[in-house]
Amino acid sequence: MEETRADRRYVFFDIDGTLAVGTSGTQYIPDSAVEAIKGLRKACHFTAIATGRATPWQRTTAGALALQTW
Repeated sequence: MEETRADRRYVFFDIDGTLAVGTSGTQYIPDSAVEAIKGLRKACHFTAIATGRATPWQRTTAGALALQTW
């Protein structure tokens, strides 16, 4: 079955404790999270980061996840 625009979902992610794991200063985004987000994008869903983090960190994270919006 082919997806239509009506089937498109908008998925927003927080970073701390949601995408990023580990302790402060050593946080990273697991490969499984990156692959899950890629799968959402491949299925034509809109993905973005919703966070209170500083803009430079948002850019770094968005780049690691190939997101164009944060």
